[in-house]
Amino acid sequence: MGTTIGASRFERQVADTCALQGVEDRRRISFDLLVNKELILELKSVDSFKPVHTAQMLTYLKMTDCKLGLLLNFKVDVMRKGIKRVVNQF
Repeated sequence: MGTTIGASRFERQVADTCALQGVEDRRRISFDLLVNKELILELKSVDSFKPVHTAQMLTYLKMTDCKLGLLLNFKVDVMRKGIKRVVNQF
């Protein structure tokens, strides 16, 4: 179930069965926030981003046909250092 704030609609703790390249995958994906069915936000509290975090986001983007995702790491001294933009180029 979604929530609307201002003109933006978002869903929390999104979990869904997904299809990748036309093949339904019975596993469920779960990510933190989906905004306007276009932007995925994944919230972390880690020392630093690892390649697995980017790979995870790319999987979410491909499975949902979203183009943009943001990894947000809250374990930083300045928030701008904790933002990583991930783009689905497929």
